[in-house]
Amino acid sequence: MLFKMLEPAARVSVLLADTIDQGCAGCNVLLHDIDARTLATVIEYCNEHADEGSSGGNSEASEEALKEWDRKLIDGLSPDAVYDLIDAANFLHIKGLLDAACQKVADMRHGQGKDSGADVPDRKGSGVQVVL
Repeated sequence: MLFKMLEPAARVSVLLADTIDQGCAGCNVLLHDIDARTLATVIEYCNEHADEGSSGGNSEASEEALKEWDRKLIDGLSPDAVYDLIDAANFLHIKGLLDAACQKVADMRHGQGKDSGADVPDRKGSGVQVVL
């Protein structure tokens, strides 16, 4: 499956930003371990955060609104989808997304005891491509 991503959104990911900086803008990048559903969520996140660094007037209110948007995005996912998102955010080096998804897991596990994370499944994606 092939996804297209605009450069400002791709630059939210350190990995994709480095790929662009190495002269690969417009290239297809194969992402072996990310499935299509997860990449769609990652792209949605990146599109929402694309202008975050460029707007000089990041107010506290706009930062809070963005955090609320992140929470709603992740709250709408199944536990399996959240774990897939953590894997993708870690691979793509998207710290904000990784932090938000990990916080969701911490919230899900709160009060479940020490062994609640023992059965986290090991999933591999079907391999998708993104065009930068």
